Amino acid sequence: MTKFVLTVQLINQIYLKIIMMGFLIAMIKNTYDRNEKSKLSNKYASRCEMNQVSFNFFRMLPFSQTFETDLVVISAHFNDPVEINLKKDDIWKKKIEKSIADGVAEQASIKEQHVQFKEQQDKLMDMVQKLIDIAEPKAPDIAEPKTTEDS
Repeated sequence: MTKFVLTVQLINQIYLKIIMMGFLIAMIKNTYDRNEKSKLSNKYASRCEMNQVSFNFFRMLPFSQTFETDLVVISAHFNDPVEINLKKDDIWKKKIEKSIADGVAEQASIKEQHVQFKEQQDKLMDMVQKLIDIAEPKAPDIAEPKTTEDS
């Protein structure tokens, strides 16, 4: 009888593993198909971004002779807007402006986080004070009995 139970449990475990492997294979296939669909688009976007960055880089080099070309972007989705700078000074100016803007945004974020922290700290202190008040009830003032010394 115990051999029969063990055999049934073993068969049950094997079927369960087969079903779980089927789900795992289906999930991997869906992910692979999704990545294959966006592969070509990502490839063009990467090439276009690389062309834009290399064009700006060659414009910054003082000793290299920059070639005049038309930069054509067929299909690309950039997170940041693409700007082609034809003057060397504009490249540095844009970088400085961007770093200043990023610093101001980060400083505002830090101030906001500080205000939120102070509010949470005040709430926590109020809760701690309430707990202390509950834990230590105030005893009524009782006058101590006077003792007389016999001499």
